[in-house]
Amino acid sequence: MKNQHKIALFLICIISCDFPTERIIIIDAPKFIQKSMPDSKVELGIDSEFRLKHGIQLMWYSNSKGEVNHYSIFRGNTSIDSKVEFKKIGNVAVNDPLKSDILFHDTTAFNHVKYYYFIKGVGHKGVESKHSDTI
Repeated sequence: MKNQHKIALFLICIISCDFPTERIIIIDAPKFIQKSMPDSKVELGIDSEFRLKHGIQLMWYSNSKGEVNHYSIFRGNTSIDSKVEFKKIGNVAVNDPLKSDILFHDTTAFNHVKYYYFIKGVGHKGVESKHSDTI
């Protein structure tokens, strides 16, 4: 009889205690692709684009672990007090067959304005990575 009580108490503790049941997912911060050399045949990294669409093109390395649902893109520019304030300007979905998950084209950028960008990976349950380097 005593063993039955111990088993019952053990089962109650397992069922009602707050044991973590899911593993904690840490998403690596995205890394931008370095700007290619001016004489390269294919341009990579951050670049201003004016041939097909005006704007700024950003490229980064994909998270190969499959933990990212989408990437959030943030942009800022200096204000009067030389402080950079960032705003989210878009998302890039992962595994969208119509788009690349490592490319964002900012078509809202204006000529002759200095912009700063960073990106964050966002997991399937809303967990965010640290932000990338600011470029």
